[in-house]
Amino acid sequence: MSSRKKFLDQKLVTEFAEYRALKSKIEKWLKLCREEILEKFKAGYACPTGGPFLLEKGGGSRSAIDWKQEFFERMKNDFIEAGSEAVVAEQLTIEKMVEMERLSGRNPYDEIEVKPNPSYAGKLMKAIVKKLDARTARGF
Repeated sequence: MSSRKKFLDQKLVTEFAEYRALKSKIEKWLKLCREEILEKFKAGYACPTGGPFLLEKGGGSRSAIDWKQEFFERMKNDFIEAGSEAVVAEQLTIEKMVEMERLSGRNPYDEIEVKPNPSYAGKLMKAIVKKLDARTARGF
């Protein structure tokens, strides 16, 4: 048995680190853009219709059920059935929801949906995607 260390491929390690740093920058940029776009949507701005993609404020249209409210009511009812007063049940339920949100690591925010523009000729986008796919062996 050999006691020599085995090393990862340096190119793979470097590429991984670079893409991870790029991913972090992109996520920060997307967060800033999302906030700016949502502010403008709230101020009455509309998405232009000439490009390959359309942006719409998402969220409420996906489901008629407010799952957060459903969970809240269920927890509150469970606490009341167990003998807690309504005020105590409500406070405990709110604390539990805050804890679950913290543990999930996600903050609620309005979503922006990106949809393809059906009236836009997609030839340009296909050419861009083809060029991006040809860049490296991994398709990046």
